[in-house]
Amino acid sequence: MVTNDYLKIRQLNFIPYSGFIINIDRLQLRPGFYHLLGANGAGKSTLLDCLAGLYDETYDALTIANEAYSSLSLQQLARRRAYLTQQHQAHFSITGYEMLAIFFDSSPSYLKEELCNHEVVKGLEVAVLLDKPLQFLSGGERQRCYLCAALLSCDESIRPETQLLLLDEPFTGLDIKHTLWLVDYLQKISEQICVLSSHHEVNFALKSQNPCLLMKNGSLIGEFKAGRDIKIAHLVDCFGLNSTQISYENNAYYQISWN
Repeated sequence: MVTNDYLKIRQLNFIPYSGFIINIDRLQLRPGFYHLLGANGAGKSTLLDCLAGLYDETYDALTIANEAYSSLSLQQLARRRAYLTQQHQAHFSITGYEMLAIFFDSSPSYLKEELCNHEVVKGLEVAVLLDKPLQFLSGGERQRCYLCAALLSCDESIRPETQLLLLDEPFTGLDIKHTLWLVDYLQKISEQICVLSSHHEVNFALKSQNPCLLMKNGSLIGEFKAGRDIKIAHLVDCFGLNSTQISYENNAYYQISWN
Protein backbone atom coordinates (compact mmCIF):
# COMPACT_ATOMS: atom_id res chain seq x y z
CA MET A 1 0.00 0.00 0.00
CA VAL A 2 2.94 2.37 0.60
CA THR A 3 3.84 4.73 -2.25
CA ASN A 4 6.61 7.30 -2.55
CA ASP A 5 4.26 10.26 -2.24
CA TYR A 6 0.79 9.91 -0.78
CA LEU A 7 -0.16 13.54 -1.09
CA LYS A 8 1.01 16.19 -3.51
CA ILE A 9 0.02 19.84 -3.72
CA ARG A 10 0.84 21.88 -6.82
CA GLN A 11 -0.17 25.52 -7.17
CA LEU A 12 -2.97 25.51 -4.61
CA ASN A 13 -4.65 28.91 -4.64
CA PHE A 14 -7.97 29.06 -2.87
CA ILE A 15 -9.92 32.05 -1.56
CA PRO A 16 -12.34 30.79 1.13
CA TYR A 17 -13.56 34.32 1.81
CA SER A 18 -12.75 37.86 0.75
CA GLY A 19 -9.34 39.05 1.89
CA PHE A 20 -7.81 35.61 2.63
CA ILE A 21 -6.09 33.11 0.38
CA ILE A 22 -4.59 29.66 0.82
CA ASN A 23 -1.49 29.79 -1.34
CA ILE A 24 0.79 26.75 -1.42
CA ASP A 25 3.10 26.37 -4.38
CA ARG A 26 4.43 22.88 -3.73
CA LEU A 27 4.18 20.23 -1.00
CA GLN A 28 4.75 16.48 -0.96
CA LEU A 29 3.83 14.28 1.99
CA ARG A 30 4.75 10.64 2.47
CA PRO A 31 3.64 8.17 5.14
CA GLY A 32 4.53 9.76 8.46
CA PHE A 33 3.19 11.84 11.34
CA TYR A 34 3.23 15.53 10.39
CA HIS A 35 2.59 18.44 12.76
CA LEU A 36 0.77 21.39 11.18
CA LEU A 37 1.48 24.45 13.32
CA GLY A 38 0.49 28.10 13.21
CA ALA A 39 -1.31 30.85 15.08
CA ASN A 40 -5.09 31.12 15.09
CA GLY A 41 -6.30 32.26 11.68
CA ALA A 42 -3.21 30.99 9.85
CA GLY A 43 -5.37 28.83 7.57
CA LYS A 44 -4.66 25.39 9.03
CA SER A 45 -8.29 24.27 9.19
CA THR A 46 -9.02 25.60 5.71
CA LEU A 47 -6.02 23.74 4.34
CA LEU A 48 -7.24 20.52 5.98
CA ASP A 49 -10.69 21.12 4.47
CA CYS A 50 -9.07 21.43 1.04
CA LEU A 51 -7.10 18.22 1.52
CA ALA A 52 -10.26 16.46 2.70
CA GLY A 53 -11.85 17.33 -0.63
CA LEU A 54 -14.49 19.71 0.69
CA TYR A 55 -13.84 22.29 -2.05
CA ASP A 56 -13.98 20.90 -5.57
CA GLU A 57 -12.37 24.06 -6.99
CA THR A 58 -9.09 22.88 -5.43
CA TYR A 59 -9.15 19.37 -6.92
CA ASP A 60 -6.80 20.09 -9.84
CA ALA A 61 -4.06 21.09 -7.40
CA LEU A 62 -4.24 17.90 -5.32
CA THR A 63 -3.03 14.36 -5.92
CA ILE A 64 -3.27 11.34 -3.65
CA ALA A 65 -1.21 8.23 -4.42
CA ASN A 66 -0.55 9.57 -7.95
CA GLU A 67 -4.25 10.07 -8.68
CA ALA A 68 -5.68 13.56 -9.07
CA TYR A 69 -8.59 14.41 -6.81
CA SER A 70 -10.48 15.44 -9.95
CA SER A 71 -10.19 11.88 -11.31
CA LEU A 72 -11.83 10.34 -8.24
CA SER A 73 -15.52 10.13 -7.45
CA LEU A 74 -16.69 11.61 -4.16
CA GLN A 75 -17.13 8.10 -2.79
CA GLN A 76 -13.60 7.09 -3.84
CA LEU A 77 -12.08 10.21 -2.31
CA ALA A 78 -14.05 9.75 0.92
CA ARG A 79 -12.62 6.25 1.29
CA ARG A 80 -9.06 7.44 0.65
CA ARG A 81 -9.03 9.84 3.61
CA ALA A 82 -10.35 10.10 7.15
CA TYR A 83 -11.02 13.51 8.69
CA LEU A 84 -11.54 14.66 12.24
CA THR A 85 -12.86 18.21 12.10
CA GLN A 86 -12.40 20.77 14.84
CA GLN A 87 -16.07 21.40 15.59
CA HIS A 88 -18.47 18.63 16.60
CA GLN A 89 -22.15 19.23 17.16
CA ALA A 90 -24.49 16.39 18.09
CA HIS A 91 -27.72 17.62 16.52
CA PHE A 92 -29.54 14.31 16.74
CA SER A 93 -30.08 11.96 19.64
CA ILE A 94 -28.00 9.09 18.30
CA THR A 95 -25.55 6.93 20.17
CA GLY A 96 -21.90 6.56 19.30
CA TYR A 97 -22.51 3.11 17.87
CA GLU A 98 -25.32 4.49 15.70
CA MET A 99 -22.89 7.14 14.44
CA LEU A 100 -20.34 4.45 13.59
CA ALA A 101 -23.06 2.43 11.85
CA ILE A 102 -23.66 5.40 9.53
CA PHE A 103 -19.93 5.81 8.88
CA PHE A 104 -19.34 2.16 8.08
CA ASP A 105 -22.72 1.20 6.62
CA SER A 106 -23.33 -1.44 9.25
CA SER A 107 -25.59 -2.07 12.23
CA PRO A 108 -24.93 -0.75 15.76
CA SER A 109 -25.33 -4.20 17.29
CA TYR A 110 -22.84 -5.77 14.88
CA LEU A 111 -20.26 -3.03 15.48
CA LYS A 112 -20.70 -3.24 19.24
CA GLU A 113 -19.87 -6.93 19.15
CA GLU A 114 -17.05 -6.64 16.60
CA LEU A 115 -15.30 -3.63 18.12
CA CYS A 116 -15.52 -4.40 21.83
CA ASN A 117 -11.89 -5.58 21.95
CA HIS A 118 -10.49 -3.29 19.24
CA GLU A 119 -7.33 -1.48 20.33
CA VAL A 120 -8.81 1.93 19.44
CA VAL A 121 -11.96 1.35 21.48
CA LYS A 122 -9.89 0.08 24.39
CA GLY A 123 -7.19 2.72 24.11
CA LEU A 124 -9.65 5.63 24.07
CA GLU A 125 -11.86 3.84 26.62
CA VAL A 126 -15.05 4.54 24.68
CA ALA A 127 -16.91 1.21 24.87
CA VAL A 128 -19.34 2.56 27.47
CA LEU A 129 -19.51 6.01 25.87
CA LEU A 130 -20.49 4.65 22.46
CA ASP A 131 -23.65 3.21 24.00
CA LYS A 132 -24.82 6.68 25.07
CA PRO A 133 -26.43 9.50 23.08
CA LEU A 134 -23.64 11.78 21.89
CA GLN A 135 -25.52 14.92 22.90
CA PHE A 136 -25.33 13.95 26.56
CA LEU A 137 -21.58 13.36 26.62
CA SER A 138 -19.08 15.91 27.87
CA GLY A 139 -16.89 17.68 25.31
CA GLY A 140 -13.92 15.45 26.05
CA GLU A 141 -16.01 12.28 25.93
CA ARG A 142 -17.53 13.29 22.60
CA GLN A 143 -14.06 14.09 21.24
CA ARG A 144 -12.93 10.56 22.07
CA CYS A 145 -15.94 9.09 20.24
CA TYR A 146 -15.27 11.13 17.10
CA LEU A 147 -11.59 10.28 17.33
CA CYS A 148 -12.57 6.63 17.54
CA ALA A 149 -14.52 6.94 14.29
CA ALA A 150 -11.62 8.63 12.49
CA LEU A 151 -9.04 6.11 13.71
CA LEU A 152 -11.24 3.13 12.88
CA SER A 153 -11.48 4.54 9.35
CA CYS A 154 -7.71 4.00 9.10
CA ASP A 155 -7.81 0.38 10.20
CA GLU A 156 -6.77 -1.70 7.22
CA SER A 157 -9.15 -4.49 8.19
CA ILE A 158 -12.09 -2.07 8.15
CA ARG A 159 -11.19 0.36 5.36
CA PRO A 160 -8.03 -0.72 3.51
CA GLU A 161 -8.24 2.16 1.01
CA THR A 162 -7.47 4.88 3.58
CA GLN A 163 -4.15 6.57 2.85
CA LEU A 164 -4.55 9.94 4.55
CA LEU A 165 -5.66 10.87 8.07
CA LEU A 166 -6.42 14.55 8.69
CA LEU A 167 -6.82 15.71 12.29
CA ASP A 168 -7.86 19.22 13.31
CA GLU A 169 -6.91 19.82 16.95
CA PRO A 170 -7.30 16.18 18.02
CA PHE A 171 -5.86 16.78 21.51
CA THR A 172 -8.54 19.29 22.50
CA GLY A 173 -10.52 18.03 25.47
CA LEU A 174 -8.40 14.94 26.03
CA ASP A 175 -6.85 14.20 29.41
CA ILE A 176 -3.17 13.35 29.60
CA LYS A 177 -3.74 9.57 29.61
CA HIS A 178 -5.67 9.56 26.34
CA THR A 179 -3.37 12.17 24.80
CA LEU A 180 -0.34 9.94 25.40
CA TRP A 181 -2.18 6.91 24.02
CA LEU A 182 -3.21 8.88 20.92
CA VAL A 183 0.33 10.08 20.22
CA ASP A 184 1.66 6.53 20.42
CA TYR A 185 -1.10 5.19 18.19
CA LEU A 186 -0.64 7.92 15.56
CA GLN A 187 3.08 7.22 15.55
CA LYS A 188 2.36 3.56 14.87
CA ILE A 189 -0.14 3.96 12.05
CA SER A 190 1.93 6.69 10.40
CA GLU A 191 4.36 3.99 9.30
CA GLN A 192 1.75 3.03 6.70
CA ILE A 193 -0.35 6.14 6.06
CA CYS A 194 0.10 9.89 6.03
CA VAL A 195 -1.11 11.55 9.24
CA LEU A 196 -1.40 15.36 9.16
CA SER A 197 -2.43 16.91 12.47
CA SER A 198 -3.14 20.57 13.17
CA HIS A 199 -2.81 21.46 16.84
CA HIS A 200 -1.50 24.00 19.35
CA GLU A 201 0.77 21.69 21.35
CA VAL A 202 3.81 23.53 20.02
CA ASN A 203 6.28 22.41 22.70
CA PHE A 204 5.36 18.80 22.04
CA ALA A 205 6.04 19.26 18.32
CA LEU A 206 9.34 21.05 18.98
CA LYS A 207 10.66 18.09 20.98
CA SER A 208 9.61 15.51 18.41
CA GLN A 209 11.52 13.81 15.66
CA ASN A 210 8.46 14.10 13.41
CA PRO A 211 8.25 16.48 10.46
CA CYS A 212 6.61 19.86 11.03
CA LEU A 213 4.90 22.38 8.77
CA LEU A 214 4.64 26.02 9.84
CA MET A 215 1.78 28.06 8.42
CA LYS A 216 1.12 31.80 8.44
CA ASN A 217 -1.40 33.95 6.55
CA GLY A 218 -2.51 31.04 4.37
CA SER A 219 0.99 30.01 3.26
CA LEU A 220 3.61 27.55 4.39
CA ILE A 221 6.57 29.46 5.82
CA GLY A 222 8.57 26.43 6.89
CA GLU A 223 8.86 22.71 6.21
CA PHE A 224 11.09 20.75 8.60
CA LYS A 225 12.17 17.13 8.73
CA ALA A 226 11.82 17.19 12.52
CA GLY A 227 10.43 19.55 15.14
CA ARG A 228 13.92 19.83 16.59
CA ASP A 229 15.05 21.57 13.39
CA ILE A 230 12.81 24.59 14.09
CA LYS A 231 14.76 27.64 15.25
CA ILE A 232 13.95 30.80 17.22
CA ALA A 233 13.52 32.91 14.10
CA HIS A 234 10.88 30.52 12.76
CA LEU A 235 8.88 30.66 16.00
CA VAL A 236 9.10 34.44 16.20
CA ASP A 237 7.89 34.76 12.62
CA CYS A 238 5.13 32.13 12.88
CA PHE A 239 3.66 33.03 16.26
CA GLY A 240 4.78 36.61 16.84
CA LEU A 241 6.74 35.65 19.95
CA ASN A 242 9.47 37.56 21.69
CA SER A 243 12.76 35.67 21.46
CA THR A 244 13.15 35.92 25.24
CA GLN A 245 10.11 33.62 25.56
CA ILE A 246 12.00 30.77 23.88
CA SER A 247 14.65 28.67 25.59
CA TYR A 248 17.03 26.02 24.29
CA GLU A 249 16.59 22.79 26.21
CA ASN A 250 19.29 20.16 26.73
CA ASN A 251 21.27 21.49 23.77
CA ALA A 252 18.72 19.72 21.58
CA TYR A 253 15.48 21.63 20.96
CA TYR A 254 13.66 24.88 21.61
CA GLN A 255 10.77 25.28 24.05
CA ILE A 256 8.37 28.15 24.63
CA SER A 257 8.44 29.38 28.21
CA TRP A 258 5.39 30.54 30.12
CA ASN A 259 7.29 32.78 32.55
